[in-house]
Amino acid sequence: MFDFIPENPKTQHWGQRPPPPPPPPPSPQGRFLVLQFGIVLVFAVLLAQLWKLQILDSAVYRQQADVNRLRPRTVDAARGIFYDRNGRILARNQPSFSAFITYADLPEDEDQQAQVLERLAKLLAIPASGEPGGERPPDAAWIKTVHADVCNIASKYIPPGPTTPHGVKEYIAEACRASYTPIRVKSGVARDLAFMIEQDRINLPGVTVDVTPVRQYLAGADVAHILGFMGNIPAEQRDLYITRDSDYELTDKIGLAGAEYAFERALRGKKGRKLIEVDAAGRAVKTVGTPTEPTPGHNIVLTLDLDLQRTVESILKQGLARVKATRGVALVMNPQTGEMLAMVSVPSYDNNLFADGINADNVDKYVELSQNPERPLMNRAIEAIYPTGSVFKIVPASAALQEGVIDQTTRINCQGILYLPNKYFPDDKSKATPFYCWKKEGHGSITVYEGLSQSSDTFFYIVAGGYEPTKFIGLGLDRFTRYARAFGFGQPTGIGLPGEAKGLMAQDGDAWDRWKRLNYADSWYVGDTYNMAIGQGFFNATPLQMLNATAAIANGGTLYKPQILYQEATADGQIVRAFEPQVIRQLPVSAANINIVREALRRTVIPPLGTASGAGLPTQITMGAKTGTAEFCLWDDVKKECRLDKDGHLPTHAWFTAFAPFDNPQVALLVMVDGSSIQGPPTVIQGSEVAAPIAADILRAIFHLPPPDKPVQPKAGGD
Repeated sequence: MFDFIPENPKTQHWGQRPPPPPPPPPSPQGRFLVLQFGIVLVFAVLLAQLWKLQILDSAVYRQQADVNRLRPRTVDAARGIFYDRNGRILARNQPSFSAFITYADLPEDEDQQAQVLERLAKLLAIPASGEPGGERPPDAAWIKTVHADVCNIASKYIPPGPTTPHGVKEYIAEACRASYTPIRVKSGVARDLAFMIEQDRINLPGVTVDVTPVRQYLAGADVAHILGFMGNIPAEQRDLYITRDSDYELTDKIGLAGAEYAFERALRGKKGRKLIEVDAAGRAVKTVGTPTEPTPGHNIVLTLDLDLQRTVESILKQGLARVKATRGVALVMNPQTGEMLAMVSVPSYDNNLFADGINADNVDKYVELSQNPERPLMNRAIEAIYPTGSVFKIVPASAALQEGVIDQTTRINCQGILYLPNKYFPDDKSKATPFYCWKKEGHGSITVYEGLSQSSDTFFYIVAGGYEPTKFIGLGLDRFTRYARAFGFGQPTGIGLPGEAKGLMAQDGDAWDRWKRLNYADSWYVGDTYNMAIGQGFFNATPLQMLNATAAIANGGTLYKPQILYQEATADGQIVRAFEPQVIRQLPVSAANINIVREALRRTVIPPLGTASGAGLPTQITMGAKTGTAEFCLWDDVKKECRLDKDGHLPTHAWFTAFAPFDNPQVALLVMVDGSSIQGPPTVIQGSEVAAPIAADILRAIFHLPPPDKPVQPKAGGD
């Protein structure tokens, strides 16, 4: 019943079978065949991989190798130079050292990357970040953390604009977005520091120093508002500048203000191209192939006369100081062509602060200027709008003559005060609205000649809006507005500088009524037309608009486009574009009627009644002129009303316009003193007392005339 299994006391127990015998050892010949097969298999795999690398994927790896070894580089073109009309350099380029980082050339190890960036930040004094609280110096641990966070979202990260401070965080973000493009991290690097960085390249892989051109504004604040400055491409405009076919790159500087902006395309030129071979550290070894040379930008010659510009600025500042004002405008134009000979806006700023653009080094200065209540960055000649006061009276005078509302013999009685009947209670004199002339006793019975030369307000109230008690039919709002538009008000002059305001002048009478209903929930009244007739009320304009209208009267009726471009030329002097007068329109006023207005303006400077006769204007030349005093509101936030001077009057701006010589005008001139900038309590300043004497000194400088024999004592009480 049981199988008997012999017992082996060492290896067996009862009930177990013995193990099978071991297999016979393989023969030496079999082992050799297995080894041969393994070797053949390994070599086959190697050959297949080699075939894949060398044949199938060769183009891919060759391209990757070339990307690592060869780097395309653009060569910036020299930016065009600015000159004044006499060939004096206003802005040019000068070499400067700049430091760059190229993300692809940084060490692959994150710790080493952080150490390189930390060392660079310490050398160049770059803060950790431009964000609030990021002013501290960065350390490697912080950089490593930020690097991981920022680069993970680099494709979605939008770097701050040019006016936002940059730090290591922002530069990492831009470098991650443009792996092989050098990102500028510091401009204006000192020569010794630049050499130190170059000598320490072994410890700073991915960091390069190059010589780049920066702007040098030789005239500084004298023409800063006209030339402007440069800066990085704003983030919100990058899609506009950087397109597939454009010549712009992320790190380029562009014109951001003034003529730098207006002539950007002409000034920038065309970039060159070259292919360089780099070593493992990203250092340039040699240039491969034939580079494409850059084409320099065009030079721009402006219509400005730098000597005249500086003279006008000096005279204006002296005039402002006499009344303790800090803001004003003085403009000189050739009325026969529209050429701007001088354009002064006070206060100004030194655009050399931003010669290399707005960056981490100077953004605090830009912010300080931007927040300055004096607004020195504003070109008040074209960007600021004001009530013009009586200098605007040339418009209703011209319109009324042309429309037959008046002729040169028409007389209107100015009694110093005019009562406009209430439209709902015309017979109730207690409800009539008083309108005052600046001359309390009035000017008596006057024609348009006296109306302009003596600046009667009552005359123009009636001419523009009519007067029901005497059955005088005035221009009316619609016709008045159409002529004002024809003179260029309510629209930019087209000078081409950025930021030009259009002022406030509606298209027609209905548009004015809609505008007032929308903004003031009220209808337009005849009294509103009265106020506009003397350059007050809702109407306002830029100083350049007012000068251009005056120039149109001076030259006989042609409204020219003001221009600052005299010539555009290539770097070797070939003229690309030369100045040509550009006519906006002919005024819809006959030559005879314009001559009536011109004659009235000539009488403005004739004693004893002309409002400018006591301003010390040079008598060696004949001229036409107009004074103006414009009321404005200085709002009192506490009392919720306009502030008044000690006599209960609103403060004023002072205006003066002129053209000379009278028979063949070569210059048209405007001076405006901003009364809101006068230090102290609200003050009334008059065009005849404040602005006209400034213009007198400017005219003497233009025509090289001697100073007056005795000190000028402007008569008080003028307009």
